[in-house]
Amino acid sequence: MSIKEQTISEFNATAVEMNNIQVAFDNTNVLNKLNFSLPAGEILCLLGPSGCGKTTALKTIAGLITPLQGEIDLFGRSVFFNSNSATEKVTNIPPQQRGVGFIFQDYALFPHMTVSQNIAYGLPDLNKEERKQRIEESLQLVELLDMQQRYPHELSGGQQQRIAVARALAPKPQLLLMDEPFSNVDGQVKRRMMADLRRLLKDHNISCIFVTHAKEEAFAFADKTAVMVAGEIAQLDKPAVVYNQPKSCAVANFMESGNIASLRNSQKILDRIDHHWHKDFESSGYWLFKPQHLSLNKSLQNTGITLIDTTYIGRGYQYELSVQPDKYNPASTIIWKAESEQALNINIGDNLAIEYLASPHWLQE
Repeated sequence: MSIKEQTISEFNATAVEMNNIQVAFDNTNVLNKLNFSLPAGEILCLLGPSGCGKTTALKTIAGLITPLQGEIDLFGRSVFFNSNSATEKVTNIPPQQRGVGFIFQDYALFPHMTVSQNIAYGLPDLNKEERKQRIEESLQLVELLDMQQRYPHELSGGQQQRIAVARALAPKPQLLLMDEPFSNVDGQVKRRMMADLRRLLKDHNISCIFVTHAKEEAFAFADKTAVMVAGEIAQLDKPAVVYNQPKSCAVANFMESGNIASLRNSQKILDRIDHHWHKDFESSGYWLFKPQHLSLNKSLQNTGITLIDTTYIGRGYQYELSVQPDKYNPASTIIWKAESEQALNINIGDNLAIEYLASPHWLQE
């Protein structure tokens, strides 16, 4: 059966199931009872700041890191299980038997080998004819069949990435794992690479998990996004939901979803902001105010809200505001941002009157 003929129907409906996975280095938890699942055929982005456990999670799925405890199922098959119970058997399937393809951040192509030899390296169990057929088949998928005798240094960055994809897909993995796959390219080349690779994965029903710290890559490439904070999944949903409806301050801050104020400070701020909605303020939690919903005008009064910077950002203008929740207490100042498609008639240092044109989003602690 060719790679092209591989379909989801042959596999369990869930590609990856992780339950209570714990990983620690030097007695410090890196993954703290990590739980998530990936439906077959979907693309999941693990997103988060450096050190949050993204790459560790990826390597744990691949079998390159052994957890202290937990369970990992791939397409309904248990590849790792350890309950730390003396009465239950430990399962730990080695990486080469997990049916997983892995693309490293630097692609890890062997510089002294041709494209064909790089792909063949991952096919040791095939005879010569089978290996030749599999190499051609995987190169056809990435549209680089005529590059077999080239060396990595003779390829562009985009071509190197496609060869890395071909090598990862040649053994016919059920799951593709990618660590920062787009970090070495920028701009239009990156956008083209993401579009081409996403189309390839979708055309051939290949499940995928990839790691990045760039939310723009998650928006463009993933079906679902999981934001990781301190070794745990803080939120997993469609990228638009994670961005527009973050569940916590940690997610909102990382996604740069908007301006955050505690409920206590929100009441003081709203006393000086025109708004067309009413909320009962609770005793704890936060409000998220979207920059694009803030309308700014110059004020002759001391509002406690001052313009401190203006930046052109392509789609419009971004305004940085100094906001004093208590205008009689300068130490309480916080920084907010507002956006407008048109340049506003305001200058740095101006006192501002603000109107909020939508309802804010409530956040947990």
